[in-house]
Amino acid sequence: MTLPPAELRAEVEKAKQFRPAIGHFAILTTAKKSAQTDKQVLAINREHKKQGLFLVEVLTWEGIERLLDEYPEIRARLD
Repeated sequence: MTLPPAELRAEVEKAKQFRPAIGHFAILTTAKKSAQTDKQVLAINREHKKQGLFLVEVLTWEGIERLLDEYPEIRARLD
């Protein structure tokens, strides 16, 4: 299963309504990241940079595991 670009866009649109405004929006997912998702994130970030909006990032399970390896104290709290 991958994260559909339309779903990604929809979540980013919801995040625009957050108050106070956010500076970084990360979507964490167990879905696989596709080339389409990467392209969509790049396009969104280009648009947002021009508009002065937040950075968007998608972290898959592999990325989440790498972060947990970097911060073993967090991993220990989750076990």
